[in-house]
Amino acid sequence: MSEIGATPVGEAIVAQLISNLPFAAALGSEHSAMLKTFMEHMPLRGLLSFSGGKFTELRLTEMLRKLNGEVG
Repeated sequence: MSEIGATPVGEAIVAQLISNLPFAAALGSEHSAMLKTFMEHMPLRGLLSFSGGKFTELRLTEMLRKLNGEVG
């Protein structure tokens, strides 16, 4: 995930992903840096496990297409 967050498009995607995680709100803002670091070191497939079903394989494919410039 750290490579994704290094681009402007990727940075926006990572921020959205973090805000949509089911446990993100429970952690509060004081833990946001820890959560961001955790996400940066997570492989993309980890999004499927940690999203509580909110992040699907279809969304992962769409995200990769957007990062690769295949969609607007």
